[in-house]
This record gives sequence, C-alpha cells and structure tokens, in this order.
Amino acid sequence: MRNIGEVKDLLVKARAVVGHFSMSCKATVQLQAIQRSLGQKPRKLVQDVPTRWNSQLDMMKSLLMSRQSVAAYLASDSVSGRSTNHLFLLADEWALMKELVELLSPLRDVTTKLGGNTYTTLSLIIPMIKRLLKLYRNPAEGCDESDAGERVRECICRSLHTRWSPIIDDTEMQLSCVLDPRLKSLSHLRRSKREEVMDLLRQSASRQAEQMNAAYQVQSASTCGQVEGGESGGSSLRSESEADDADCSVRSAVSDEEKKMIQLLGLEEGSDDDSRPESSVRDSREQLAFNRFNAEDETKQYISLPPLRIGDDPLAFWKGLKNTLPVLAVIARRYLAIPATSVPSERLFSEAGSIVSARRASLQPNRVRSLAFLHGYEQFKRHGKVLEGSDEDETKVESDSEECDDVIEVVGECEAVSV
Repeated sequence: MRNIGEVKDLLVKARAVVGHFSMSCKATVQLQAIQRSLGQKPRKLVQDVPTRWNSQLDMMKSLLMSRQSVAAYLASDSVSGRSTNHLFLLADEWALMKELVELLSPLRDVTTKLGGNTYTTLSLIIPMIKRLLKLYRNPAEGCDESDAGERVRECICRSLHTRWSPIIDDTEMQLSCVLDPRLKSLSHLRRSKREEVMDLLRQSASRQAEQMNAAYQVQSASTCGQVEGGESGGSSLRSESEADDADCSVRSAVSDEEKKMIQLLGLEEGSDDDSRPESSVRDSREQLAFNRFNAEDETKQYISLPPLRIGDDPLAFWKGLKNTLPVLAVIARRYLAIPATSVPSERLFSEAGSIVSARRASLQPNRVRSLAFLHGYEQFKRHGKVLEGSDEDETKVESDSEECDDVIEVVGECEAVSV
C-alpha cells in the first residue's frame, strides 16, 4: 500500500499535520480551544508509529474527527504568515483519507480480536480471514471507489491471499475450528472441505483414544477395583461441574460484542440461535452416554450437540465435558489454548519493561518473574478467569496461593524499599 503514490503522499502530509501539533504545545492548546468553540470534545491527534499496528489508521481517523477544527486552525490569523501551506489538505485528500479508513477498519477489528489473551483466538483465524477475503473481493454495490482506493483494496486482497492461504489449509487451524463448539458447523467452508476437516478430527481423536486406552489398561491392571469404583461414581462427579458450566452458556439476549463477533466471522446474525433447539445445553449433556475413550462415539455425540453462542467460552464448554468426552476434551485444550498472534507475548515483554525500570534495575530475575506473574494473575482475576469454577479449581487455586507466599513476600519487600 505504501507503494501507491497517492496514498504515500497523503500519509506524509497527514504525518506532517499531526507532527505540527505534537511538537507545539501552543498549537495544541489553540486547537483544543477551537474544538470547544465548535462544540466539540477536545481531542488530541494521534501520531503513527512504525512498530505499532493500525497506527496509521488511528492517525487518519483522528484527523477526520478533527477535520473542521484543524482546517479552522490553519486558516486562523494566529498562524498566518507562517510556512503552513504544506499542511493544508485538499478536498480530494480528505475524501481519500475517509476511503482508506473505511477500507482499513475491518483489518483493525480482526487484528484487535485476534490479539486477545483472555479468550480463544486460534479458531477465529480461518473464518475471519475468509470473511475479509470475501469483503475485499466483492465490494458493496453502488460504492463510489476512487482509483487509489481500488488499488489499495486489490493490494490488501493480494496480501491476504499470499500470507494466509498456506495457513488456512494448516491442520492445526482446521482442527481448532471444528473443536470450537461455536464454529463446529464450519459454515465458512465448502461442503467437501467440511468432510475433510471432520475426517481430520476423527483421525486425531482415534490416535488420542489409542494412547489413553493404553494408559487406562495399564492402570486398570494394577488398580482394577479403584477404577470400577470411580466409574460407578462418575455421573455424580460430572453432573455438578456440567450443570455449573451449562448455566453460563445459555443466555437469551445477544450482546453488542456478540453482534460484532458475528459480523467479523461472516455469520448471519441469529444463525447460532436458530440452529439451537429450545432445550438447554444442560439437557443435551444429560442425554450423553459416558463412553470410556471411544473416539467414534465421542465424535458423533459432539457433532450432535447444539452449537454454543458466539459469546460463550469454548474452554468452559470443554471443561464441563471433560468426563463425558475425555478424548476430544484433551485435543480441544491442546489446540484452543494456542494464541493466534504474538501479541500476548509482546505484552509480556512490555509489562516486564515497566517492572524493570531505570530506578529498579537491580531486581533479581526471580523477583522480576514473580512480579510479572502477580501482574498477570491480577489481570485474570479482573476478567473472571480465576476463582470461578468447581471445588476442584478452588482447591488448586488455594494450593497455588500457598506456593505464592514467597512471591507475596517479595512484593512486600519491594514496596517497603520503594517507600
């Protein structure tokens, strides 16, 4: 996109306008005063950063939101006589900027969603990329597109196809989609491709079942009596955890976040509800028969279950069925826990950089790890990912808390030193 002359010149000019205000406090104050006089909320212009995703989009978006106030500032007497002629944006340039914002906004939505670290992201890659390809290949009818905008759209389409075509056919990507109970219908794929993905699931489940059955046979040979007792009481252990997780998967209203996800995935709004019977997931789970490590039966039972809503958590779904569908639950946890992008790891580096500052450069590595762990632990608590589960989970959290006594002591020492 940077090789397109009109776009390159526009970015240079927009960068100069934003740089004029970012390097002058007086100009920023005058701009905010003009915004208030026009009845607008004072906003700062956003400077693009080469290493930050979507920063050029944010820069153009901020300029469009402050277009009237920026034009009034440049035309005011306070800047007359200065060499600001190169900062004036023509009507065609504003129109191209608006067109670029509309073209790049879907990419921003997708990259933001795939960069999350508190929910499953790997299974979202294929449907979202398919949606983007369809969107850029088939522009809306009646859309008045300029020559530069058309070249940008074609460039984006080529880039998506070149970068993502090999990844879309990747086995891990396809298995993550079918193991996500929200997307297991594979509506984003052709019918022939759906059968191939289902065959991959059956093969993977068969291999996993063989390994688990071999381990089970070894265990049953040594502790046959204990295993039989565990089977007789399995239903009571399942019912409590499955009932808890089923309640959070049944909701009547579609939230705004779900609507946005449905749009990004290219699904019809309400399609996940129309395919869902009136009975709850809990009722469906109660009808499942418990089979020990039978891959074929588990696959059929999983396919027969109604899909989850877009806003539900697939990991919570598999946690509730870890005893009913043990083979698929193991495979699902293996794939659905993979992050789609490197953004979560980059966030960890940024957080570590905030911890090890110039005034705290003498921290030992073990203390840095402990502080980073506590920071992440607090984040997960705020997102409701910790301390909300079965008694087994609470017991595990309590044991983890005992192991973290040294960590908390380290934090206390650091706070005392800082005071």
